[in-house]
Amino acid sequence: MKKISDEQRKAPAKQRGAAKPPDTAAAAAELRSRAESSLPKPRKAPKAGTSPASEADSRRLLHELQVHQIELEMQNAELQESRNLAETLLEKYVELYDFAPVGYFSMDEQGKILEVNLTGAAMLGVVRSRLIGRSLPRFAELPFRPVILDLLAQVFAGSGKQVGEARLRKDDGTPFWAGLHASPAFSSEIDRDVCRMAITDITARRDLEQSRRLQQQLREMSHRSLQALETERIRISRDLHDDIAQMLVGINVHLEALVRKSEISPKALRQDIVRTQRLVSTAVQSILRFAVELRPTSLDDLGLRVSLTSLLDDFMKRTGIRVHFRTYADIDHLSRDQRTTLYRIAQTALSNVAEHSHATQVELRISKTPDAVCLDITDNGSAFDVSQTEAQGSNQHLGLTSMRERAEMAGGTFRVESVPGKGTTLHVQIPF
Repeated sequence: MKKISDEQRKAPAKQRGAAKPPDTAAAAAELRSRAESSLPKPRKAPKAGTSPASEADSRRLLHELQVHQIELEMQNAELQESRNLAETLLEKYVELYDFAPVGYFSMDEQGKILEVNLTGAAMLGVVRSRLIGRSLPRFAELPFRPVILDLLAQVFAGSGKQVGEARLRKDDGTPFWAGLHASPAFSSEIDRDVCRMAITDITARRDLEQSRRLQQQLREMSHRSLQALETERIRISRDLHDDIAQMLVGINVHLEALVRKSEISPKALRQDIVRTQRLVSTAVQSILRFAVELRPTSLDDLGLRVSLTSLLDDFMKRTGIRVHFRTYADIDHLSRDQRTTLYRIAQTALSNVAEHSHATQVELRISKTPDAVCLDITDNGSAFDVSQTEAQGSNQHLGLTSMRERAEMAGGTFRVESVPGKGTTLHVQIPF
């Protein structure tokens, strides 16, 4: 593993333009000059009987001692002033470090916390003394632990600063989104290379982004719903015009003919009455078919099992595709909304099978778990790329989108599996 070099550690000092050490000889000369200037001049005359040389040596020695004493006093004062300044700066640094709005963590290659400020400890809801030695990745939710480990690996590999996001959990389980900014550093306190990671709480920003996405999805869903509603109205209008209206016109023509023939030929009259009855019967069946498509009365009166059986019988008659249906005993104990959701999803899925899959066989199975009811629909038709289909957008696949939205509106889940040679399976799960 690549370590941080001495040149990298010294780089900040060079970038700041650190000054060279002062000339000690010049500083000593200046200090002596200041000390000598502070000495009082001697006032007493030399004692009688003392040689001039001895007297001069004594004065010179005394002078030197006094100079050294003053130098020491001045150096002591300067050291005390420097110490006071250092303590003030250290206090300011500690306050800035501990009470910064960002959590600062120092970690080793495995993510073990070596140093942390008070803000970082508060973020994780742990007392700082108990946080030292614990693993930061352990505070991340399982899908995001590799994100933190990858950042650490990149930093210790010499890739420089790294940025990422992860979902963390406090010690009490409260989740929050964290912005991660990692960079290499050297800790003089523990004398080793570390990863400095600044962590910020970005939950509010992520919630805002999620809210905007949901609003956009809601607008798209509303647009799709209106589009689907308008498409259905157009279909019903066309069917009413092409089928029901023409039948009623035909009935009216036959009734006018009956009026004219009522006194001419009783036999012809009876034949026209039979034809008219057939038209009326066909019109009634078409109207009932529309009513069933809009909302089958059997779903409320007879239950989901009977309604699905009727739907599947009609589907097999129209398409020739064989359907195998299995369910559990008390399926009709579901709520009205749950029955409607399952019926509509099955109806849409069968419509997609008939239109796109080229299948010859379908299996529809409804089962239950302790917490949910499950609907699985499998066909043996041609498969498709699920990820590509979802990436193309919901406007091109209204059937899949409507089924997914119906399941999610009921608080459930919707999943599609499509494998070449094995067909396609829809998995729907709705909680009780």
